[in-house]
Amino acid sequence: MKKTYIVHKCISPMDVRGLCIRQNWYTRGTALEYEAMLQSLVDKHHMTRDNITDQDIIALAEDIAEHSDLEDLEPETDAVACIAFELARLVTTIFEAV
Repeated sequence: MKKTYIVHKCISPMDVRGLCIRQNWYTRGTALEYEAMLQSLVDKHHMTRDNITDQDIIALAEDIAEHSDLEDLEPETDAVACIAFELARLVTTIFEAV
């Protein structure tokens, strides 16, 4: 019998925090804005959301870009795409047999 699988994708808020620290991102946001960005990655039970989509990653990248000093980037560089690439590298994918 062929199994069916559910795919869960999540990003740890602590991993995103670590990435922002290493890259010197989110330096133009307030503590409340930073907390809200990290809280967007958890559910109502304060557990890491397991339904992160590509659009969620883009929205997160846009938020980080908006609150970061990115003048060092080359003019032709798409900051959101670069940030989204780094965020996507943090995604954990879990396959659950049902």
